[in-house]
Amino acid sequence: MPEVKLLKEFKCPHCGEGETITGLALAEIIKRGLCKEGTPYSMQKVIVPLIDPGIAQLTVPVMIVHQDVCANCGTPYCIRVEAMDAPITMVQGPKGGLPPGFGRG
Repeated sequence: MPEVKLLKEFKCPHCGEGETITGLALAEIIKRGLCKEGTPYSMQKVIVPLIDPGIAQLTVPVMIVHQDVCANCGTPYCIRVEAMDAPITMVQGPKGGLPPGFGRG
């Protein structure tokens, strides 16, 4: 498994709270042992390639931006940013070839 490097963690920019809505939702699941405590979680993850994946070999450096909602005031915000080398996978479109939007046309 690729190594994930934590770049930065954030608290709510509006009220300073660190608890998120996803954290509240997962509390019971963690308590029942269905999810390991300390595992990073978020409502949404956005993966941002740092170089053009078309020129990469087997992996591409990416940033992973985790977004969630403050459990205190409801403000959406970025809760953490990570970096890693993600493996490149080929996506085959319908009927073979490139995915939609990557062909001529």
